[in-house]
Amino acid sequence: FAMTSLTDIRITHAKCIAESGNIETAIDKKCLPNYIDTTLSEALILGLLRQNVRTFFTVFGHGSTEIGEVLRVYQQYGLVKTINVRSEIEASHAAAALRWVTGQKSAVITSIGPGALQAMAASIVSASDGLGVWYLFGDETTEDEGPNMQQIPKHEQHVFLQLCSTMGRAYTLDTPLALSTALRRGMNTVDHPFRQGPFYLLMPMNTQAVSLPSYNLDELPSQMKVSLPEASGDELYQAA
Repeated sequence: FAMTSLTDIRITHAKCIAESGNIETAIDKKCLPNYIDTTLSEALILGLLRQNVRTFFTVFGHGSTEIGEVLRVYQQYGLVKTINVRSEIEASHAAAALRWVTGQKSAVITSIGPGALQAMAASIVSASDGLGVWYLFGDETTEDEGPNMQQIPKHEQHVFLQLCSTMGRAYTLDTPLALSTALRRGMNTVDHPFRQGPFYLLMPMNTQAVSLPSYNLDELPSQMKVSLPEASGDELYQAA
């Protein structure tokens, strides 16, 4: 990171994937090394690409600017489609409709606070109708340095995680190396073979840009690992 700008690193990765056709081919051809220098936010987008999530309905804010910058670079090379809308409720309904009508997966991205609450309220559509949708919400920092603007005004840890967990399955990226677990749990929820649902991934503002030197791309899951005849639905979730 010291010798090359972060944007240049991301451009190199994006060009390689675009020229190869997809992330799997890029890795197989060694155009994209198995171990790359990246950040949590870019690794998250790479992980979603590996799960064929390419469409993002967004209302960016101060809680999601870092992941927005990654999407800006990747969209320049045709890897993702970022659709900016005026309302988080609109974004949530659009993602649900896209999955329902076409089967295409997508993600909803919001900032921290009221916007995320609006998206979560509208996600009752995907929750009640069994539609797999990713929700990426900005969240308060992990440093507990005092109230952050627009966080839930309550002196408890992970309040937004508690709230999202009442609607469906949720996970917070409070430490960068938990990404592979978060992506696996999200995949097993969004792509569940008979009980899909929304998955809420919370992104603390201070962990999004954390460096991941020599990150192993093989840690990014690409398919469900549990055989259905051997496990019930609840066991699938536990294994995830």
